Amino acid sequence: MITVNFSHDETTIPMKNVSTITQASYITAMLFLLIPAAVVVMAPANGFAQEKTEANRQASISTILRAVVGIHTKIPKDALSAKTLGTEREGSGVLIDSSGLILTVGYLVLEANKIEIVRPGGKKIPAKLIGYDSDSGLSLIKATQSLKLKPVNIGNSKKLKPGSRVMIVSHAGMPPVSASQVVSRRSYAGYWEYVVDDAIYISPPHDNYVGAVLFGEGGEVQGIGSMFVNDAIAPHVQLPGNMFVPVNAFKNVMLDLMNRGRPSGPERPWIGVHINEVEGKVRVVRIAKNGPAESAGIKPGDVIVGVGGKPVKSMEALFRQVWARGDAGVNIPLDIVTEAKGDLRVRRVDVKSQSRYESYKIKFRK
Repeated sequence: MITVNFSHDETTIPMKNVSTITQASYITAMLFLLIPAAVVVMAPANGFAQEKTEANRQASISTILRAVVGIHTKIPKDALSAKTLGTEREGSGVLIDSSGLILTVGYLVLEANKIEIVRPGGKKIPAKLIGYDSDSGLSLIKATQSLKLKPVNIGNSKKLKPGSRVMIVSHAGMPPVSASQVVSRRSYAGYWEYVVDDAIYISPPHDNYVGAVLFGEGGEVQGIGSMFVNDAIAPHVQLPGNMFVPVNAFKNVMLDLMNRGRPSGPERPWIGVHINEVEGKVRVVRIAKNGPAESAGIKPGDVIVGVGGKPVKSMEALFRQVWARGDAGVNIPLDIVTEAKGDLRVRRVDVKSQSRYESYKIKFRK
């Protein structure tokens, strides 16, 4: 037993309740969640600010830490994502309802033919893919057996502002729990035709960020870990951190993912390129095998300077212009310069876009 005093509020922590979390990490979580509570206790009573009981606070901390589970996946060698993301992947996810639904980052389970949930203590339980949202990059999986764990609540990620205190929890890593703060809210563009609006950037970073869970001061889920970044505070300003996908992006499609596996409505066009952006040049670095760009004759090294005559100087600008052309299946007129051959002329290449869902091997199981 460990006893910690804060603002004249004594709390006794039953460390045996969280066997897989180090004592230091448990104390980190306790301080993060109880400091705001202690401030409320010291404020004048106003009819709704009431002190939580010691038992409830301990249960809340234990529930949060244990609701974050490990995820292990295996992917076929011939899967489209195998070359870039590997055939075995490890990360975290968070239990969000009593039926065994777990929210995690999409690329962790993308094209997986085997998914296992790792409970606190190390026991592995089979899981199945319920839904995948390529726009947000988030996924839902479900345990095939009872996890015997309590779910946590989903919050409102719009409330997080630069300066907001946050806690990151992952299933593994040293430490698995860390305190951080939001340093910026802005869009994030990923090389794989991906943009997150109003992404959450935090610093200092959490090492095991893949699927790690971002909790706000109220103990609610605010985001899911996706990337390590070097410019957390602002573009081209060096500050290491992580990018978290805001949980509100999931709330918008939650029912669709549960009922049909993917969002309803029109799908964004996908052209099958990986992009590198350097000094205003948007360069193709990889082509998806048998994808739209390969079929159109685009090669690694080609520079995309525009879409239908409209210039682009960033990944985000390219992706947004492609998506603005219409739904999946629409022709995308790319303006290409092949610098590798010393030819600086701009040529037009029409790319017949596809649905990302149809191009990847994604199997939803109910």
